[in-house]
Parts: sequence; structure tokens; C-alpha cells
Amino acid sequence: MKIWKYLSADKIFLDIPLENKEKLIRFLAKIPEKSGYEASVDEVAERLLNREKTMSTGIGRGVAVPHAIHPNVAAPLLVFIRPESPMDFDSLDNQPVDIVFGLIMPEGKTHLHIQILAGISRVCKNRTFLNSARSINDPVILLDNIRALEKDMEFH
Repeated sequence: MKIWKYLSADKIFLDIPLENKEKLIRFLAKIPEKSGYEASVDEVAERLLNREKTMSTGIGRGVAVPHAIHPNVAAPLLVFIRPESPMDFDSLDNQPVDIVFGLIMPEGKTHLHIQILAGISRVCKNRTFLNSARSINDPVILLDNIRALEKDMEFH
């Protein structure tokens, strides 16, 4: 699954001043409403936080992938958030998070949900991507890097 197909430069947020996990979740929870869906920020945040209670989505290496399902979202909403400073995310490796892929999925798309999460995981295993994601200051260039990486991965 090519995650770049679900990501756009206007959904890449770099060096956002977010002090903690809860503020990051609230920031992410605003995306469906800003994208035109009838999905209250409180309801989306609750769904994301409930997912976090099950198990942290801090997957290690400074990466988190908070995700949730919402019935009023018609298509996958994928965002990239780089907080201004690394933050505690209760990650599996106990390391602070500075790269976040947030995902809000429609109901009934379990297979696609899993494919997108797998695509994120695959990209985030690449050290070159992680280094560029931490240093690039232009959303268009970051998106181009993801696209190029996924194109290169087609043959590996």
C-alpha cells in the first residue's frame, strides 16, 4: 500500500508547538472537521484516546501512529505531524516521539486500514526516511521523498 496516495502536502504539519500527547491527539482530532466531515473534535479525540488506552501507538524509533475509526469519515484521512519538540508517547521503546502519522478511517474498511498501517510501518523502518522526516522543512519535498521511497521499495 502506497501511503503517499493518501497523504497531501496540506496534511503535513511541520514543527507544530504541541507540548504533549493529549495536545497532539486534539490537533489530530480537528482534521476530520477541517476536511468537511461532521465529526466533532471531542468525539474524534475520544476515539483516538480510547485506542491509546488499548495500547500505545508509539511504535518505537521516535514514531507514533495514532489512529481511529469514525462513522462520518468517508475516506481515509492520513496526516503527518512533526511536533516542535519530541514528546513522551508511552512508546514501546520508551523513547520520545518526534514523527507522527495520524490516521482516521471510515467504518467498514478494516482491510484498507491495516494496509495503510503496514505501509506506514514499512516507510518508518527506513532510516533515511526517518532522518529526512526530522530535517526537511517543506511539506512538498517531504511528500516527494515518501513517494520516491515507496517507488524504490517496489523492487525490494
